[in-house]
Amino acid sequence: MFARLREGYKPRPAFEPKARIIYGIIAIELTLAVLLFCALGLRIDGITIPDKLASAMAIIISSWAARRAGFDRAATWLEATSLTIVAGFCGWALLYPGTVWALPYGDWWLSASDKALGFDFSAVYRGTKEWPLGPVYRSFTWQTPVVMLALVLYRRDPWPLALAMCISMIVTITIYPFATAIGPIGYYGLGPPGDWSPTIEALRDHGIRVIKPKMLVGMVSLPSFHAAVGALMIWATWPLRISRWPFLLLNLAMIFTTIPFGEHYLIDVIGGILVAAFAAVISRSIYAQPTRDARRPAECPPGSPKFEIEGQLHQT
Repeated sequence: MFARLREGYKPRPAFEPKARIIYGIIAIELTLAVLLFCALGLRIDGITIPDKLASAMAIIISSWAARRAGFDRAATWLEATSLTIVAGFCGWALLYPGTVWALPYGDWWLSASDKALGFDFSAVYRGTKEWPLGPVYRSFTWQTPVVMLALVLYRRDPWPLALAMCISMIVTITIYPFATAIGPIGYYGLGPPGDWSPTIEALRDHGIRVIKPKMLVGMVSLPSFHAAVGALMIWATWPLRISRWPFLLLNLAMIFTTIPFGEHYLIDVIGGILVAAFAAVISRSIYAQPTRDARRPAECPPGSPKFEIEGQLHQT
């Protein structure tokens, strides 16, 4: 940093080309959410969304300033983390229009799928319901910035992870209306239905169109987004020797907690892992494409050995 200051300030480009696709996804999600909210008469009451978006935008602008000042790694961490969170927020907003036209609860076929796999939810739930699973399940909320930071510090590219999480969210919100559920605890009579069921029923069955703070709940059954994120965190940290095993163990535990604590069927978890695998393949293939500059052949300056050899080849 001090060497850079001695050399004098040389502004650099503020924008990361790899982030363009994620900005595009956010723009499409946000536009679609606004259009669907207007078309369906949905509105939000008592939720301070502008404050949250303003905070995220301030972080993104800070990342631009940091990159322009030459602090590339700090800028990449700030931008990749904030864009992932904003994309997730926009995707979450799309769940509410999807709930309006969602199909009836699919617990009957979700539970049948578990039984076909030989999985006994009731036995697992009774055996683990006293375990302190909450902190592991809620690690979902802090892992994204931590893993992004680890990737940046290890000089690994965080953009494939950011894009894979965006793709996973898109697939999740697309499937969600076709596989709503009250959850296995309520379906098997082990306790009350999930606290998301009143929100689903209000929007789908009773014509409620005002979204209030108490309706800010997770509603997705299949595929489990927790399981998808857990699988992606394992994928992203596997190349990091020091971080590999802690995040592997943490995320295997988090994926497991989605069943008894997150009230998911086993098929939900399998679906989430498959979504993560699909998103990782697509993301990796997109970022594996060479840039325009990389595709352009390098020019050989006159007098270089390669220039002389090529000149001799052209003469023969």
